[in-house]
Amino acid sequence: MTALVRPAADGGTVVVVADPALREVQALLRLDPVGYAGRELADRAEAGFPPAVKLLTIEGAPAAVTAALDAVTLPTGVQVLGPFDVRADEPLARVTLRAPLAASADLVAGVRAMLSVRAARKEPPLRVRVDPQVLG
Repeated sequence: MTALVRPAADGGTVVVVADPALREVQALLRLDPVGYAGRELADRAEAGFPPAVKLLTIEGAPAAVTAALDAVTLPTGVQVLGPFDVRADEPLARVTLRAPLAASADLVAGVRAMLSVRAARKEPPLRVRVDPQVLG
């Protein structure tokens, strides 16, 4: 957390309340946002998280998620993670689709087309998130 007490022109200082070993704090102290962003992107690429890849989640009733997964045309290189139950106390399933950036437009277009067909048939609703902020 940072707080600007006064503008710099008036002798203001920035107070950082965090572990000084954190990469974010070190980037701030060194005035190196580009280096920090490069390291963060490399870590995300290694872990398979956006923005290095495109993630898309589909949630809904287990049967609806399975049917959607069977109906969607996936481009080459897409990894399918799931489907799996989100919670034990309610019938909700999720599948995560991970695609290289080169295939991201085709992935989104394929899911959009599948959703259009499902809507026209008045099939059970699904929640679709592209590059969700939180997984889980």
